[in-house]
Amino acid sequence: DEKFHTVYDELSYMLGSPICRLRYATIEEDDSLGFHIDQPTFDRFVMVVDGEHLAIIKTDDDTYIQVMKPGEVWYMNTNWKHKVVNTSDKKRIALLGCFNKNTS
Repeated sequence: DEKFHTVYDELSYMLGSPICRLRYATIEEDDSLGFHIDQPTFDRFVMVVDGEHLAIIKTDDDTYIQVMKPGEVWYMNTNWKHKVVNTSDKKRIALLGCFNKNTS
């Protein structure tokens, strides 16, 4: 889509890799996406556009909780079990995508 070219170019430059599966994802107010593990083929990023959420990540040794706010871009290792909780009083909208950090 033409309207995403600038965003695509900036994120690709920032991440050092072409992006695939660029998409919006929403979570309604007071809702969550339960614990899951994503397909391990690509690295993933999350950029909150509106609202905010908690990313809760469980590793073998610990549980990490990160607040993600609008305008921030986060690398997320989705090969660990993780959950996303909308903590705002409105719909959380995020831009999600995949990339390969090991490309030359």
